[in-house]
Amino acid sequence: MTTRFKWLTLIFLFIAVAGITAWFALQGLIAKDQQLSVKPPLQFSKVKLEPLESSIGLQARLPFLSIISAAEHASRDNQTGRGEKQTCKKVLGAKVCATLLWEYSIARDGDVEVTSQGDRLQLKLPVSFSGVVSVDGRGGKLLGLRNKDIDGKLALIADLNVNIAANWCPTIESTVRYEWISDPKIRLIGGIRLNLRKSVDKALKRKVSELQTKLSGLVDCDNFRQTISEQWRVHTLSVAMKQKEDSKLRITPISASVSKIGIESDHIGIAFELAATVALLQTTLPTAQGKRRLPDLTPYTQTPGTVEFSLLWEVPYQQLKDTLSPKLIGKSYSSGDSNALTITSVDLYPSGQLLTIDVGFEATALKRLFTTKGHIYITARPLADPQNNTLRLTDLAFTRAIDSSLVSALTTIMRQQLLTALVDASTIELGPALGKIEQSVEDALSNPAKTGGIPITVKPPVVRLMALNPQSQGIAAIVHLSTQLDATIPEDVLIR
Repeated sequence: MTTRFKWLTLIFLFIAVAGITAWFALQGLIAKDQQLSVKPPLQFSKVKLEPLESSIGLQARLPFLSIISAAEHASRDNQTGRGEKQTCKKVLGAKVCATLLWEYSIARDGDVEVTSQGDRLQLKLPVSFSGVVSVDGRGGKLLGLRNKDIDGKLALIADLNVNIAANWCPTIESTVRYEWISDPKIRLIGGIRLNLRKSVDKALKRKVSELQTKLSGLVDCDNFRQTISEQWRVHTLSVAMKQKEDSKLRITPISASVSKIGIESDHIGIAFELAATVALLQTTLPTAQGKRRLPDLTPYTQTPGTVEFSLLWEVPYQQLKDTLSPKLIGKSYSSGDSNALTITSVDLYPSGQLLTIDVGFEATALKRLFTTKGHIYITARPLADPQNNTLRLTDLAFTRAIDSSLVSALTTIMRQQLLTALVDASTIELGPALGKIEQSVEDALSNPAKTGGIPITVKPPVVRLMALNPQSQGIAAIVHLSTQLDATIPEDVLIR
C-alpha cells in the first residue's frame, strides 16, 4: 500500500467520523419537545391561609328628631279622667254646700322639646288641661255652676338616661316632673274663684307615674332585638370579578360590642363593633347561610365606626396565566450567532411556596438549519406589593439545566433575554379586581335592604393586598380593607 493511499484512507475515515458525529449532534439539536431543565414537582404549600378575624365598626346616631317623633307617637292619645269635691261657701249670709263633679282631658299641646343636660337627655312635653265642671243638687243653681269649662296649662319634664344592655335591649331610666304654667280655675257668681290645682295634682301624679313607665318603654326592646337578630347571620354578597363570572363575599359574624351612650347637642351617639371573618369564595364553592344565635354584647374597645377587613381571596392560577400569556406568547428573542427562540406557551403551577413557570418554546439554530421545540422551567416567588396592589414574581431562576447541546446553543438567549422578559412581565395588576371588591363591599354596607332598614354612610374604602401563599387552585391572598361607617337610626325602628 502506497503512502498516498494510506493518507487518503485516513482522510476519508476522519471525514466519515466527523460527519457521523455531526449528524448525531444535529439529531440531538432537532429532537422534538426537548426538556432543557428539570421540571419541579407539583405541590402546594402546606401553610394554608385562613380567614382572619376582622373588625367592622359602626358609628350610629339617634337624632333628637327621631326621639321627638317617638315621644309624640307615645303621647298621641289624650289622657282622660273624672273627679269630685265637696265645697261650702256663704252666699248672702247663708252657707251653701255642694259637690263638684268634673271630667277632664290631658293632651299634648305643642311640639316636644329634646335637649342635652350633661350626660342626660331632657324631654319636655307641653300639656293642656281641659274639662267640664258641674254641681249636683240645688247648689248648682245658686252658685251658677253648671257645665262650666275649665282649663290650665303645664309642662311635663322628663330627665332620661339612655343606655343599651348586654342583651341588646335599649334602656331608658326616666325621672318625670311637671310645672304649672297656668292653674286650673273657674269663676263662680259673687266673685268667687275656685282653684282646682290640688285636686288636679292628685290626678296628675297618677298620670305622671304612668307616663314615666311609658317613657321607660319608649324603645321597643323586642322590636329592636328582632331587627338586630335578623341580621345576625352569615351574609353572602355577590362580587362581579369578571363579566361572566361572579364570586361571593362571605361575612360570618363572631361577636359584637357597644360603647357607652354619648349625649351630643342634637343626637345620641353610640358605636358598635362587629368581629367577623370575611372570605371571597368562587361560586362553585358552598356558601353557608342561615341565622346564628345573637350573642351578648361585650365591652367596647375600638375607634367608633372603624372597619378593618382582613379578607381571604384566592387568585386562580388560570387568571395569572391569562395575564402573563399575552405578554410572552409569540415573543421572539435572538442572539448574534443566528440562534433564535420564540415563546409558544406559558403555564403556571405551585411548587411548595414557589411558583413554577412552564415556558414552551420553538428554537432555531445554525442559520435556521434546524428547528426544534421544547420546555424550560423557571421558579419564582410571589410577592404582594400593598402600595400598588400588584402581585410580583420575584427571585426568578431557571431550574437545573439538563445536559443538552441545545442548552449551550441557546444559553445567551435564555440567560440574558428570556429571563429579563419574564422579569418585566411578572408584575400582575390586581387593582381592578380589588376595586370590584371595594365597590361591592361599599354597596352592600350602604344598602338599607341589607342593614335592617337603617341607612348607613360608607366612607370610600381603602383596599390593600397584604400577603400571598400558593395553594392548590390558586394563590391565597390576604386583602386588607379599611373604611368608616356612620348610621342614622330612623324613628320607625324605635316606635312600636
